Amino acid sequence: MDLIGWFGAVADLEGALVEDNGGGRLSVLFPDHLRRRLQVWEMESFGMEERDSDVGRLLHDQNPVIAGMGEILAEKGRFATAELPGKPQLLRMPEAFLDRHFTAQNFIYRYRDQQIATVRYLVIPFLLGAVSDMKTERIVTIILNETTRTVPLGMENNLTVALPQAIHSSARSAFADPAPSTGAGATATISLMKKMTHRQAIQLFPEFLRSSERRMLRDLERLQEYYSAIAQEIETGAKKR
Repeated sequence: MDLIGWFGAVADLEGALVEDNGGGRLSVLFPDHLRRRLQVWEMESFGMEERDSDVGRLLHDQNPVIAGMGEILAEKGRFATAELPGKPQLLRMPEAFLDRHFTAQNFIYRYRDQQIATVRYLVIPFLLGAVSDMKTERIVTIILNETTRTVPLGMENNLTVALPQAIHSSARSAFADPAPSTGAGATATISLMKKMTHRQAIQLFPEFLRSSERRMLRDLERLQEYYSAIAQEIETGAKKR
């Protein structure tokens, strides 16, 4: 999710009517409380490209509208919990399911039993910023199974879609920030998710990285030419003497 997508999702949670105009642009009809809080008009358009300034506001991390939305979320608590709907069921043919979805390398396994347990997924959005001659920002959401400490492959979209409705119906928020885990466990969990975010950043900013590498090579070439010219002048002077 990019910054414009995040803004639209938060505005929707706060009761605004959000219309996706395509191309990373949104039209938002704000309710009175949000309009007064953010100092915006009742109906406004938003985008992230320079061309969008002709028809609406540009969104970036220094925009007061973004800062105001962040304050609204901070008042509700940085962490919110929600229980997703659905009744868990035991697998009818667990061994066949394991054969299809579980690959054993150099060992064998035997099925023993199965049981239903509550599993928590930690969902954290990270704001990624790449800054050089140009500035690029993206919001990437990392979802971690706190029991297995793995990323649930294939479940990201389902959880992302279900979470807003779950928060609407059963979220419990507080002014305090109840951490999902405490002590060394919380530190290790956040550190693991940051590593995942770093790996995704390499994939999310390919053009930025290529552009930075081209500039670096160009600067190295100029430095080599500069110092080669100095060395040539010194050598020429020494020969004259």
